[in-house]
Amino acid sequence: MAKLGNAEFNPDVWAISNEYVRGTMIHDFLKINSPITDKDRSFIIHQLGNSTAYFEYDVNPAYYIGSSPKAGHLKAYLVAFIIDQQTGKVRDIQVYPKLE
Repeated sequence: MAKLGNAEFNPDVWAISNEYVRGTMIHDFLKINSPITDKDRSFIIHQLGNSTAYFEYDVNPAYYIGSSPKAGHLKAYLVAFIIDQQTGKVRDIQVYPKLE
């Protein structure tokens, strides 16, 4: 996800930023919270806020990053934190479309 940028993650800045700025911070967020599979859904929501997108189930926090899908001039991505239904912890991260 470093392709989108290497800005330092700050939850206060994330909260007031658009999708583009959030995209520049997601790499750092994942890096400082590695392994992300040690984190649970409440941690993700606490750090990133309520979902801005939907991915398969309401339990999976999902966020648009890179650009708004409506803006069109930059590629929009959706990053979803897949939550294990048994443990409540992050099982995987999905990015759509895949970063190339």
